[in-house]
Amino acid sequence: MPTKTKTAKVKKDVKTPKTEVAKSPVVAKPEALDFLGAMKFILEGKRVRRKEWPAIEYACLDAGRIKIFKGSYNAWIIGDGDYLAKDWELVK
Repeated sequence: MPTKTKTAKVKKDVKTPKTEVAKSPVVAKPEALDFLGAMKFILEGKRVRRKEWPAIEYACLDAGRIKIFKGSYNAWIIGDGDYLAKDWELVK
């Protein structure tokens, strides 16, 4: 004779508590920004710099050309160190 087994009904409407993440006003920075990543930000209209550069220096897009700012805009001669560097960062 077949036996009937009762299956327990699981409540599907049980709500799990949601944890809210506070939004930070700080722009998230990649840990290691390489040259290509820096160029993407420049083409988006943002300013970037290398950590080893003085604080007032940065690279940006000016009148359709990538230039470096050192108190005034100058042509940027990109060297091997810039290509290979992984210390690029965004400038606010």
